[in-house]
Amino acid sequence: MLDWRDFYKTAVLETNPKLIERWIGEAEAAIFLRQQELAPLSDGAVERQEMAEAAKVLLRLKIEKLGWPNPASKPPLC
Repeated sequence: MLDWRDFYKTAVLETNPKLIERWIGEAEAAIFLRQQELAPLSDGAVERQEMAEAAKVLLRLKIEKLGWPNPASKPPLC
């Protein structure tokens, strides 16, 4: 069974723009499911931090490779 890291690595290494979005979605879904598994546990701080960093990279991929708007940028003033 693949874990979130496998999907994350695939998304990061993918060069086909048509497939990047798919692998990003798979990675984000796997991260979400793993977060749900870890929620009731007191351990897992390191993995939680790894997932947070991975989520940042996935967002950056969506912005840079797929042309998604950057949610951190301010909208232009009218």
